[in-house]
Amino acid sequence: MIDCRSNVMFEEAAKGKRRFNPFLVMLFFILVFDVGQALSAVVTAPFMVVWMDTEILPKLREIDVTALSFEELMKLAASMPPYVFIANLFSTVFTTIAALIFATKIEGRSFASVGFRKHKIASNYGLGYLIGAGVLVLTCLVTWAIRACDMSLGNINALIILYFLGYIVQGMSEEVLCRGFLMISLRNSIKSDHGIWISVFVSALVFALLHSLNPGMTALSFFNLFLSGLFFSALVLRFDNLWIACAAHAAWNFFQGNIIGVEVSGMEQGVSLFKCTITGSDLITGGSFGFEGGLVMTVILSVVTVLLFVVPGRKKAEV
Repeated sequence: MIDCRSNVMFEEAAKGKRRFNPFLVMLFFILVFDVGQALSAVVTAPFMVVWMDTEILPKLREIDVTALSFEELMKLAASMPPYVFIANLFSTVFTTIAALIFATKIEGRSFASVGFRKHKIASNYGLGYLIGAGVLVLTCLVTWAIRACDMSLGNINALIILYFLGYIVQGMSEEVLCRGFLMISLRNSIKSDHGIWISVFVSALVFALLHSLNPGMTALSFFNLFLSGLFFSALVLRFDNLWIACAAHAAWNFFQGNIIGVEVSGMEQGVSLFKCTITGSDLITGGSFGFEGGLVMTVILSVVTVLLFVVPGRKKAEV
């Protein structure tokens, strides 16, 4: 098992100037999230206005809006063009900034306590990217092997570079928010010996809840998102840094949406190297939600996450 008691992140977090009780930590999490979302909305507003004026409103004029179900409205929202989607990816930087400001200035924690340690940044990020990409490639290969999907060439263009960079920003934002801030702050606030596992469970559950309104969401999709939260937490604990989880998260989304060519948590992608066409059961493949909603992902993610938690952790390294 991973010996979380010797993690540098937790040791550094314990040196922080202020600790809040778990209830306040959750309230502050909501505040940080809302601030990040508000700032993001300001930046993406011009792109959203153009999209609404040129595409959404003309469609709505042709149909009876009152007859649309919530799921249909969400699918309409998920069909945003690349220029809007990419703007949204880059705008998540404000969530990262808000979470870092709170952790370092309000709680008085160091960047090392958030998981941004100086030791082997490049190698940790590279390893994390390989792990995240590997999970998605393996999921795709298994799905294809059981004849539940077909692969063909996609419609790649220069925008794929912006998607690649955008997912680096977006992956980091969710990891800083859910793991570097929430998980570590909760652990720091809970005196119980089980505080580590409580904070891991809560951060994974919150991570799933943040995606609960995505189009195509099912009970299995929600469970898999919870599992992915445990997976990213396991990476943070196993390697005692946040870089590896940020990279794995970025690779997870980029490979799923822009290399393999399926939806990312129900969100359509405009550019992909390949196009994965689902031919099997939605229960197995995830259907319109992407691989994150299928049983293939459930099995693979469960095995990888258990291995990450069970394999003994490395000895402490430099901060």
